[in-house]
Amino acid sequence: MTNQELLEIIEQAAKNKVTKLDLSSKGLKMLPAEIGQLTNLSQLYLDNNPLESPPPEIRKKGFRAILNFYKQQLEQESDRLYEAKLLIVGRFYRKT
Repeated sequence: MTNQELLEIIEQAAKNKVTKLDLSSKGLKMLPAEIGQLTNLSQLYLDNNPLESPPPEIRKKGFRAILNFYKQQLEQESDRLYEAKLLIVGRFYRKT
């Protein structure tokens, strides 16, 4: 399953306010932060996916902690600040 397909499923589930979502055997390595938008979700099936996140200490706390983890990640993404520094190198000539 592509990331775009997964985002579309999550978007549709959020619109329909689903309480149960089955993403088993989809080959998911990571869940996008958008999964945190599913606030009505009470059951999420992720069996047979090689998931790398969330961290084990979050997983131990249970389902609500996992959703909160993703919700916080989504909020942090929107607060990113993109900055760049510019350094100009060259010769400086002064009239005398």
